Amino acid sequence: MQQRSILIGPPSQRPILESLLDLSAAGALEAFTWIEAGSDPASEADREDPRALRIADGQISSTTFSKSVNVRRLARLRIVILVPVGHPDADALTASAENFYQSLDIPGGASRVFVRVLIPWSAEPIAAELGRPGWNDVMLSPEGTAEPEFAAVPWWNDPLSIPGAAAAGVAVQAGLLPGLDEAPADDEKPGMSTDVPLARTFIRRIDAEAVESALKERVLRIDEQVPAPTRSTGSSVPPYASPENLIRDTAAVWTTRHEPSVRRPGPQIPQPDSETIGFGEAIKLFISFLLRALIGAPEAWLRKALHSAQSTVAAGTTAMIFGKESPVGVIVGGVAADGSTATWRTIRDAAKAVDLGAGRDAGRLGQPARRDFSALWADMLQGGRALLDASACQNLELDSAAGYIPRREMVAPELDGDGVYEITEALGEFRAPQTLRAWDHLEIERSRHVLERAAGENDTRAASARRHLEQIDRWRARNESRFLPLLGRTLGEWFTATRQEIAGTQDALRGLLMPTVDEALGRAQRRLAWVLRGLAVLAVIVVIVLGILGWRESITLQTMAISMGVTALVWLLASLIVFVLLQREVFRLLHLQRQRDLQVPALTERLRMAIEDLDALGDAYAQFDRWALLMTGFLAEPLGRGDESEAAERPSAALPAALQMPTVDVAPSAIDEAAAHLRADVFTVGWLGEAFEDFEKSMTDDLTPEQRVRMSTAGSSPLALLLSSRADPGSELSLWAEGTVEHGVRSGRGDEIWSRCSSRLDDEELLDLTFVRDDGGGRAESVSVLRSELWNARSASIVEEVLELSARTADTRIVDPGRSWRRSGGTGLSSDFVLVQRTPAVSAEAFVYPRTTPLEHRPAQGQDAALDFPDDLVF
Repeated sequence: MQQRSILIGPPSQRPILESLLDLSAAGALEAFTWIEAGSDPASEADREDPRALRIADGQISSTTFSKSVNVRRLARLRIVILVPVGHPDADALTASAENFYQSLDIPGGASRVFVRVLIPWSAEPIAAELGRPGWNDVMLSPEGTAEPEFAAVPWWNDPLSIPGAAAAGVAVQAGLLPGLDEAPADDEKPGMSTDVPLARTFIRRIDAEAVESALKERVLRIDEQVPAPTRSTGSSVPPYASPENLIRDTAAVWTTRHEPSVRRPGPQIPQPDSETIGFGEAIKLFISFLLRALIGAPEAWLRKALHSAQSTVAAGTTAMIFGKESPVGVIVGGVAADGSTATWRTIRDAAKAVDLGAGRDAGRLGQPARRDFSALWADMLQGGRALLDASACQNLELDSAAGYIPRREMVAPELDGDGVYEITEALGEFRAPQTLRAWDHLEIERSRHVLERAAGENDTRAASARRHLEQIDRWRARNESRFLPLLGRTLGEWFTATRQEIAGTQDALRGLLMPTVDEALGRAQRRLAWVLRGLAVLAVIVVIVLGILGWRESITLQTMAISMGVTALVWLLASLIVFVLLQREVFRLLHLQRQRDLQVPALTERLRMAIEDLDALGDAYAQFDRWALLMTGFLAEPLGRGDESEAAERPSAALPAALQMPTVDVAPSAIDEAAAHLRADVFTVGWLGEAFEDFEKSMTDDLTPEQRVRMSTAGSSPLALLLSSRADPGSELSLWAEGTVEHGVRSGRGDEIWSRCSSRLDDEELLDLTFVRDDGGGRAESVSVLRSELWNARSASIVEEVLELSARTADTRIVDPGRSWRRSGGTGLSSDFVLVQRTPAVSAEAFVYPRTTPLEHRPAQGQDAALDFPDDLVF
């Protein structure tokens, strides 16, 4: 409930303001507003909105009346007038001045409480208007008594104690105690009488902030060991007997479930059938070979014949696969353009740069080129939480309340612990410090490769490289059975296997599109060419001889012609037979080459699909890196980052006797036991899931305004959008992950849990707080004794010097328990107990303060109050 208290007093009451300021600095009072009123506030320049001071935690700031009361949902406003009586300044506010503050505007709907607190500074008969109709009037009994049963001694016997003792009474009447939201006059209607009751005030403030802080720290502490979840039946979930095996099994289920959505099977490669070379084709091959053989180029004929299959593949595609600047070369070779070992991001970018034709933007074999991996991360998040908080994850075959893993590092190794490895030296390609994370399988593999090359060098840094290799292997072995590193290794192995598939497909295409002629086959072609040349020469010689015989007419021309035809036919048949017999291997190769024309499109399609998979795997690995970073940051402080600033030490203050703030204490073992009870209540099965929901609400803190607008208008939950988000720099997922690492988990889950614990602390006595009295001989007593002492206080007398002798009767000076105002309140372990003992309302004529002041008691004109107040304080 919103409520405000405004204290109004004349200049003579500044010492009380000083005491209230000290109590505020000591943490004993709520914030309040102070207005120093003149004799005629209605004629002042600030009459529309009186200037004021706001006091909070001992700090003074300038404000106005309107700023103090213009509060949303203001329910109650207390206007408390401090009325000095028996004060030499005689500057109490007039009735018109008090009515001026009654008439100031406040927000509609707020109730007003008007109180006049009369403060007797002495028993001198200085004129004063005591009770006023329309106000709740009360006079403080002028005493600084510590206990209700102690005799009341007038406070003017010790004038320095007056401001502090009066401040305690004023604080209660104004409702300024932190543990209470009530004041004695809140439920009383202003009377029309001028009678005034007297009141004794006793305050016991139990400040258990230190104890509560220690208990809160123990309840909310999430260190290496997570709390044992509690079932709905109240029993604790037992830890798993073999957490390493469970994590391996869970990771294996995740792998089996999601591998088909990441890596696709390529098309089947058709195998060549048997084929017979026909006579006509053999003649064509023979003639083409013969022409090449006669000009001395038989090997060129072979290359041309074997290269004929290239016509089935576009030249641009061939260059993309085998070209000098081909991105496929980066994928297969793993070497960046600058000669350094390519990172997985460089290889992924190379896969994006490959263009093997249409199909990248369209669906292929029922699978889109750009795939949604949200199911992977949803299972990873839910499964990781389920391992620690015993909740269910059906997709990963984890049952609810079956067990839990006590050590959170088994799921996500800490970033400030064994979850990272740093290389601070310049080794090999590393010119700057390198930070390896336990889940980053691909970067660890690349770093090992760089270090292995550096270890093989003959220089002084080789020993350091070998040392780092050994340490990385040991560090990796410690983390290899943990959940996130296992998933990272799975994704990394998928990435590497896809690269190997691309390399194998490229080699197969190279064998088809760029066949090599080995030396033996080349020699056979040259040998065949010589044989055919020899047969041709022999045939030419026979034809020449036949020509000479015919020219000499040794044979007839008819015989010569027939003989030459027979010679040519014999030469042709002999050469063809020799060609067929010696080119069996060539015929086999040509047969296979023609048949493999069927394989080239299938291999090209397989290569395209593998490169698309590698591209998608690179995106998936980038998303995994961001989600792993988020999950690790969340598990490091799942209840949110608490206030790491040290609480400001409150200055010590000389408290009035009526206000006691004993130092409370409790045994550390009792705090531990109480914390165990509270943790069993708040850390139930599934508590991490509830904490993650609160964590999600802070994600928009890290996003740009445009991204926040998109999130709010998307029509689905922010987490669902992030699960399918890319991990590019500046993306929603990247910004959330980076913001979590930089600022920690911004969540109010810890405060919400502690609020529930505080409610239980209010309802149950989990801790027996004790204190030691200053005069108790060092004996510890329960704080409940303080309450019983106030609640059981008996009748007592107020300081009767403020009453006329004739009015000092039991009815006017005795406080009766039946008229006492008792209240207690507080939050958590801290509490306030207040006792206000009141007399019946006493007639104004019964007091020693007359309505008119005798001449001998009137102050001299222009007389100022001798008050010790800072000169530089501006009101």
